[in-house]
Amino acid sequence: LDQVMPNRAGLVLTSIYEPITLGQGCLNLVAQLRGTPAFAMAAGVYMTVWVVVMTSALRFRLWTCRPFVLVSLNALCAALPNNSLGWALVFRVPMGIWLLAVVVHVETGGSGTDPVLQEMLRWLGPHPAPFLELLHSILQTCTATTAMICLSSGLISANHQFGERSWIHMLICWVYGLLAMAARADCAGGLVSLCLSAWATVLFFVGTHLLPDWRNASTRLLVFLLCGRLCLLGHGSMLMSLTCGAAVCFMCATLAFGENGSAKAARQVFFHGAE
Repeated sequence: LDQVMPNRAGLVLTSIYEPITLGQGCLNLVAQLRGTPAFAMAAGVYMTVWVVVMTSALRFRLWTCRPFVLVSLNALCAALPNNSLGWALVFRVPMGIWLLAVVVHVETGGSGTDPVLQEMLRWLGPHPAPFLELLHSILQTCTATTAMICLSSGLISANHQFGERSWIHMLICWVYGLLAMAARADCAGGLVSLCLSAWATVLFFVGTHLLPDWRNASTRLLVFLLCGRLCLLGHGSMLMSLTCGAAVCFMCATLAFGENGSAKAARQVFFHGAE
């Protein structure tokens, strides 16, 4: 890519032992090329390579390869144009859904234990199972976080296309939250379950902030019913149960008795910023 640009960043002559100079050159190159067809082709090849690496890591149970894939996909997600609906539909959303599928596949017993890593951890003792479980939980949590980052970054392009407060933008946010809840239902690990529960809760409340009109009684009733439904679906998660239960109590009180100053301030922070 550096050879394509007329104003070259000089990456060919930059040593890897100068990481600051190399990083600055990469950032300048991406800033110049991110809207060009050459960048799109390179990003497609880059994404394909790391998808193949992740697929091979899952097939051969090589856990140590997964962090490199996650870091690389996060870097690509940060480098892509934020306001492009095409990139959201071609990369961000499919990649996020695929990574959620990876999390579910591993949680349902599709990956097994990395034999190489197990041998490396034997210096910790004859029974490295607790350390492997911890590494497994951390990897799963990082994978789920990367998936939700890919999905959530697509909300920026949705905001650019449909406006800050629109029903489409709100529905997209709530659908992402439902995907996180669906993935959480198949996850047995406590750490990854907590991560997905937190993402689902945050996306639900972000979606309520995107509602076009809060003054309509039917809109508040819809939010009240959805809070109750989330409280039921998240019964296995203390975070979702407490958060959605408190939201149900708050909505029930405000629907019955109205809002005073404190209730209005709390509603503007957690639900909607309307006066």
